[in-house]
Amino acid sequence: MRVLFSNPPWWQGQADHRLADGQTESLWRAGVRAGSRWPHTTVVRRAPDRFVFGDYLPYPFFMGHAATYLAKATGAQVVFRDSIALSESTRAYLAYLDDTPFDYIFLESATPSWGHDGQLVRLLAQRYPKTKLVLTGPLAIEGASLLEAFPLHACIRGEYEKGAVKVIEGQAGVIDFDLLSPEEMNAAPFPYFDRVIAPRYWDCSPPGQVAPQAQIWSSRGCPYKCIFCVWPATMTGNDPDGAGKRTVRFYGADYLEALLTDLVGRYGFRSIYFDDDTFNLGDRHVEAVCAVMRRIGLPWSAMCRADTIGRETWTLMRDSGCFGVKIGVESGNQTVLDRIVNKRLDLETVRALVPFLKSLGMTVHGTFTYGLPGETVEQMDDTRRLIAALSFDSVQESGAAEIEGTPLATLGKTGRLDHYQGARLDPHYVRAADGSRKIAALAGGGAADRPGTLRPHRGRVFYADASLADNNGHFANNCRQIVGEMRRRHLPVRVFAAAHIEPALARELAAEPFFRPPSSPEMSDDPLSGWLENFLAGARRLGDDLARLPALEPDETLFWNSATPATLLALIEWAQATYAPERCPRVVVEFGFAPGLVRRARADGPGFAYDLHNEQPHLYRFAIRKLAPDHRHRFRLGTFDPATSEGYRELLGPDVFTIPLPQTAPAPPRDRQGHRPITVAFLGHQRPDKGFQFAPALAGEILRAHPQTRILVHNGAMFGMLPEMNELKRMAAHQPRLTIRHEPADATLWQELLDGADLILLPYDPARFANSYSAIVAEALANGVPMVVPAATSLARMAERYGQSAELFAGWDLDGIYEATARALGRFDDLAQAARAAAEAWRAGHGPARTVDALLDLDEAFALDRGAA
Repeated sequence: MRVLFSNPPWWQGQADHRLADGQTESLWRAGVRAGSRWPHTTVVRRAPDRFVFGDYLPYPFFMGHAATYLAKATGAQVVFRDSIALSESTRAYLAYLDDTPFDYIFLESATPSWGHDGQLVRLLAQRYPKTKLVLTGPLAIEGASLLEAFPLHACIRGEYEKGAVKVIEGQAGVIDFDLLSPEEMNAAPFPYFDRVIAPRYWDCSPPGQVAPQAQIWSSRGCPYKCIFCVWPATMTGNDPDGAGKRTVRFYGADYLEALLTDLVGRYGFRSIYFDDDTFNLGDRHVEAVCAVMRRIGLPWSAMCRADTIGRETWTLMRDSGCFGVKIGVESGNQTVLDRIVNKRLDLETVRALVPFLKSLGMTVHGTFTYGLPGETVEQMDDTRRLIAALSFDSVQESGAAEIEGTPLATLGKTGRLDHYQGARLDPHYVRAADGSRKIAALAGGGAADRPGTLRPHRGRVFYADASLADNNGHFANNCRQIVGEMRRRHLPVRVFAAAHIEPALARELAAEPFFRPPSSPEMSDDPLSGWLENFLAGARRLGDDLARLPALEPDETLFWNSATPATLLALIEWAQATYAPERCPRVVVEFGFAPGLVRRARADGPGFAYDLHNEQPHLYRFAIRKLAPDHRHRFRLGTFDPATSEGYRELLGPDVFTIPLPQTAPAPPRDRQGHRPITVAFLGHQRPDKGFQFAPALAGEILRAHPQTRILVHNGAMFGMLPEMNELKRMAAHQPRLTIRHEPADATLWQELLDGADLILLPYDPARFANSYSAIVAEALANGVPMVVPAATSLARMAERYGQSAELFAGWDLDGIYEATARALGRFDDLAQAARAAAEAWRAGHGPARTVDALLDLDEAFALDRGAA
């Protein structure tokens, strides 16, 4: 049996950055996950397949310990591959996996990297269907919902030595916390190192480090409950709200001495860094480690608290070779520490300790965080004043990141934490999973990724949608969710909408009326060539409008929501006429409509045939062939649905990716299980391909056969399907169980409709929606509403992916749709239970935060989908 412990690549694209000397250099942004308590991204000197020493690179502790533990316990052939330490590109990583099959791949992930890692999981499952994928790390705290939403074999919660053994021995699903005892820790094999990666791990703080540096643990766990801290809440304990008990387990002196002797002898390490959650928990443990370090004879440093040992013990550390320490301070305001962070640290202790340590000749690195929930600007200024007043040798300033499983993430979900009385989600609080990006947002774009070294150019985002005119369809809701999330992060974003956008909507979205509709004289009704003439005229007119946009820089992005073939052609011709390839902004194109093509196996032999539903495929193919090779790398093409993306790949080439959907629920969905009477709802902008012609007959039959059921009919198209609407209105005049809402739905009404629906009926044309996503299905999943949808469509696949919360119909006829609805009503409680579970799974992979993360990280997402970086 072959098993891979994999810390995959995490690249986020390349951009120009201004150095401290004023020069500009093109550098990559990359992430660290396994080995970091707060996974994040930062600008680095290394590049894909080109390692440069000196970037922050933590050792993947949990993974390294689990790899050797599993090999010893099971005899499996275990491979440890740290692609981040190898500086491996995604292309090289996939090429390695192509050549080296594995039975199991263990991956460690957390909230900041999941936008990337979730796509990787889907890619690996598709590419290596016989390999079982196992998720570990902080994100596994959400194991049940992840298993429903992603092709995972198992999720191991907490540190995962024992859990990995259970998986290899046959267990699957959620593997719950099973921590090593102190006796098991001290009997375990040493963590994995090899000669390639051993000298690459590096943390330059506190100052005085000597390379190569060994990063090790002398303990696991921490008794303190800082609101943002990840490992004690998710890996060495299960305490997502800070109300539980947290424990600490220590490695003995004999184990540590044997480990260090082995590592130094084999790899020539010249300094040691103890990266415990809190190294100095009590004088006795520190004294034992000091005795070991005297015998090892190398300089060393550690992560510490300011208030857990006496001055004599600090001196003992210095005398045994400790040249510096990190001190977690977090805030310069005592109220923030006490009531928000729950740090239980007296700042007067910090003010006295730092000069004392300096007097011993030790260097001191202070760690601080900004943007805590409920923290004011004045309190952040207190932190800056404390840093200025104390003589730290180096300082880490980051944004408070919400990482799944921590009390801070729990606050983000529930709005309340009993043990953190000052923590609140006020309007000034910036929600972000990546602390590096958050500190930049808090500083309005002026914060450094690495203080004093690099200051990134902060690129604007232009959100463009020529169909954004009113509350019909998904256009306004997509903009609300995506742009709203960008503005919550203080990203500089402008919205360009239809020239005839409703004034109230323009004010709500801060949208600029901009794109003109095709004018009547240009429209052709020629029965043979009108479709082509209108396509070309629409592209010309849209190109003229694009030429009026303000100039964009190469690190800026134009995102187009719901592109048509004319849109694609106009964007390509505009970009190539306006910008040289090296000066072109990123152009991100989302296709909100079906490609008009379905690929199927030929019935008459090998190969494939295509079902073409309209002229769209021809026009998309014509447009993409206008994109020159030297501009192609500046375009990112995507959809919100995997099946739809696959259809566009057939048309446009391999470089089409899938974006997480932005739909979300403003509050936890209500429990519809047991609710009576049941309200069956038709919702949205009704059209013939959505089967609304069946609505009057379906409503009548449901009301007749199910006397305890109600019907809610919404049609946002004021002039669409009028005969059907008039018939329904006549029925409603005599039937109190039938409610009609014939009006466009703004955000408030739309949420009211979703909340009022118990079962959403979507009698859509199966052929039309074979590979076209539905925003209403996404809304239903996000809000925990059961559905009736057509089988063998993207709608059905999406519902199946999230726990079978829909009843399916096969034939597109009245009898088949009604029978499926009757089955759904008959087993409604089971569907309602599945829908509520689906809503939890939905949040793990979708919502505006996931969408924006993907749009910001498209260089890597793009690379994953095409298998290259």
